[in-house]
Amino acid sequence: MSDKMREAAADVIRELRSAELDWAECHDSENAALACSAANTIEALLAAIPTTDAEPFGYWVEQKLADPVLLRKPAYIPEPSELRKVTPLYAASPTPSTDVGVDEVRPDDEILDPHLPESIRGAKRCGIQRSAWLDGWFIPWSPRNDNANAEGAWSDWVDLAKAILAADAKAIAAIRKGER
Repeated sequence: MSDKMREAAADVIRELRSAELDWAECHDSENAALACSAANTIEALLAAIPTTDAEPFGYWVEQKLADPVLLRKPAYIPEPSELRKVTPLYAASPTPSTDVGVDEVRPDDEILDPHLPESIRGAKRCGIQRSAWLDGWFIPWSPRNDNANAEGAWSDWVDLAKAILAADAKAIAAIRKGER
């Protein structure tokens, strides 16, 4: 996507945000909500469009009579056919995190990995742990049952999300301090 197109999209988003405020001031909540929804949709689409001619990070493969699967190189990536749909997956542009700093980009997962814990618990049946067979990946985990069936009420998942963000902030701080 060209810079001109991105600028035009940003102009449309600004106009929609302005219209949203105008309608909110006039107590027209329906039109304000429509403008907000349209702006959010454009922002999400814009973030999903690759900024360069980057390689896909993986491929989503759907076949008849088989479960869909995510494949990543160097694995064999099959060709699409009548029985198989292969969708390339592109990552959105990295966005700075408020925890990292306005002008800094998050460290790569490979750099963070040594500083991340073996498991993170949100509740007695809701957590994540390192995968035994995929380096740098985390999988669902039930601390109570010690299996991969994480479950819980909404607040359990919120607690898990908070714990994940806290572990991420701690890992980033350790990298900044130069700890190993």
